[in-house]
Amino acid sequence: MEGDAYIQYKAMVICTGMNLLLLMFELLACDKLESQRPEVLWILVFIPLIFMSIISVGICVWAVKHERTFEVILINLPCH
Repeated sequence: MEGDAYIQYKAMVICTGMNLLLLMFELLACDKLESQRPEVLWILVFIPLIFMSIISVGICVWAVKHERTFEVILINLPCH
């Protein structure tokens, strides 16, 4: 059971990291839309999503190897 608990722990850390990348994207997007600062380029806003899409391939391979399911839950936060 300890090996399974370690795999569950790793899965929890991976999901937390992915959710933090989503949060970073949402915060950057809200900041860009609210402030209209020209020094913040849109490509910088989308870097967390680009990074997330690249590491998702490795996460899916890890999930299949360890017989785990992997889902990303998208939460839409309004920018106020």
